[in-house]
Amino acid sequence: MTHSLKDKSASLKVTMTQLQDTYLMTIEALAAAVEARDPYTHGHTQRVEAYTVIMAKALGCDESEVSAIRRASVLHDIGKIGIEDVILRKQARLEPDEEIRMQKHPVIGVDMLKGIDFLDPVLPLVRHHHERWDGNGYPDQLRADEIPLGARILAVADALDAMTSDRPYRAARTFEYAKTEILKGSATHFDPEVVTAFIKSQRAIEDLLREAAGDEVNHHPSSDDLGGWRLHVVGR
Repeated sequence: MTHSLKDKSASLKVTMTQLQDTYLMTIEALAAAVEARDPYTHGHTQRVEAYTVIMAKALGCDESEVSAIRRASVLHDIGKIGIEDVILRKQARLEPDEEIRMQKHPVIGVDMLKGIDFLDPVLPLVRHHHERWDGNGYPDQLRADEIPLGARILAVADALDAMTSDRPYRAARTFEYAKTEILKGSATHFDPEVVTAFIKSQRAIEDLLREAAGDEVNHHPSSDDLGGWRLHVVGR
């Protein structure tokens, strides 16, 4: 009888794990579908996932924290499924009303993922990955340690990939350019400790960038380009 109960319990546990895996695969497929709507964001999720894991480990996050951050990085932009293509694919600066609409994607994402119990630890990270250290982010204007650590890590990873990837409105920038901008944003846009972890992880991150780019030399921006990333990191 005891063995039978243990066997049933083990079988149920396996079934639950399989259900979770299937559910997660379905959600990740939705996230991939969002990315596929814009050819310029191809590979964004995978790169952000890799950067966040590297920085999380550099910060000494435990296995469960790294796992939550990894899942959040895969799902952080899933709310863009509710944003119109005309905004997502716009090749010029967003209008104020379009910016407001774009800024709803973290909340839309959380609403989509609510009720999936095993994703509960991920929800705050998805919601707050566009918050800023100085409180000027969105959607809730959290500041400093009010922002979950995973979301603070995601903010740096997301900005890094936004700057070092081609976009409709500009070519990819170099890692050194992105590094300089992230350092400038320390204690305003980004958590200083996460920025330090980013710098410590530079070699591993550069290796990933080279692999992703196929050793292609990134475009050096003109002076007219400088600062443009801020709008698009916050809004897009």
